[in-house]
Amino acid sequence: MNLYKISNLTFFFAIIVSACNPPNDQKVQSSHKEISLDTLMAAIDKETSSFFAGNYEGWKDCWLHDSLSSQTWNNDDGSFSSAQGWEAIDKQGKDWIEKYYKNGKNIIHPEYFRKEIRSKILSDTSVYLTWTQYNAYSTKELYGVSRETRLMILKDGKWKIFQVAAFWDFKNKIGKDFVVHLMKTTI
Repeated sequence: MNLYKISNLTFFFAIIVSACNPPNDQKVQSSHKEISLDTLMAAIDKETSSFFAGNYEGWKDCWLHDSLSSQTWNNDDGSFSSAQGWEAIDKQGKDWIEKYYKNGKNIIHPEYFRKEIRSKILSDTSVYLTWTQYNAYSTKELYGVSRETRLMILKDGKWKIFQVAAFWDFKNKIGKDFVVHLMKTTI
């Protein structure tokens, strides 16, 4: 290997090491060891229930209105929808609530529940969460399963949603009896 290639490799690895190990003043240390999962999930639950109920103002209140906020999900036709920045999220959410949920007159998902909730405290003001969600369709006989993630940010003493990713299995719906069984088990 010639000196030029060694020099380029050394430079490449130096960039990787510095990106993985930022200077101490950029590292986030969490001194707040106890962030209530119940409080976080209550904020997330308010957003989900407001969205499914077609409550635009309730849904909107749960979000961090920031240019870096993001929302992404897959669609039943194999495509995906993504909104980057609060203005795009707000437009997409409001349009969806008005078009499909008819501002609460059309309840597509009357109930849901979550299993396998996991969280990671990133700092005193940010937490990452992930779970499996079971979403009832209008008759409550079939449920759709989704894998969900949220990045939550503490702003002015309230937990706000900064990022949503929701990936639904539109092809394989599950029956009510299986969901009732799942609700009784702890995972």
